[in-house]
Amino acid sequence: TGGHAVRILDKAVVSDTVIDNVDMRVNGTSAAVLLSGGAQLLRSTVRKCDVYTWEKFLGRAGGVCIDSSGAGCLIDGCVIEENSITTDHSASKKYQGAGGLAVNAAATVRNTVIRNNTSGNAYCGGVWLPAAATLENCLIVGNKVTTPINAASSVAGIYASSASAVLKHVTVVGNELASVGTNVKAHGAYLNGAQAVNSIFWGNGP
Repeated sequence: TGGHAVRILDKAVVSDTVIDNVDMRVNGTSAAVLLSGGAQLLRSTVRKCDVYTWEKFLGRAGGVCIDSSGAGCLIDGCVIEENSITTDHSASKKYQGAGGLAVNAAATVRNTVIRNNTSGNAYCGGVWLPAAATLENCLIVGNKVTTPINAASSVAGIYASSASAVLKHVTVVGNELASVGTNVKAHGAYLNGAQAVNSIFWGNGP
């Protein structure tokens, strides 16, 4: 029924921490680290966390997830790297999320590196951003989608589908889809109404 290795709730603050080598096999919605209720993750590293699920998930991640109750949450000065999410895909299920980071509320992510994360049969390798969140001074690099799904649209770097999402001074570089078909969106970024200010999109794709 899903689960999380670490849950940070109700304005709790976790700082200067390493969360490493989480291996989860679950039936349902999961993430290695979940933030909600104004919680903060500061100057920390989340790495090498692998999530495998054989049921649908909505807006989750292999590494870090801010859930839909996470308005006011903050991720600052962190590294989210080498995480993965994999699903047992079928056309009747939805897999919305990312290998690295999913932000499902009006939260802020700044001064953070999201790198070398992967997804298999999920929407996004690096960052899944369907909410009115702000990314500032972030690096999204080296993320991959190993198996772009047929029932939806895949992006290797960042998928931002909210018109109220803002990217400020964000660099998206060196992200890659394993293959390109009719249902995939982009190697680097898909911004559906989101704003990008003073940002760099470079060298994505094979």
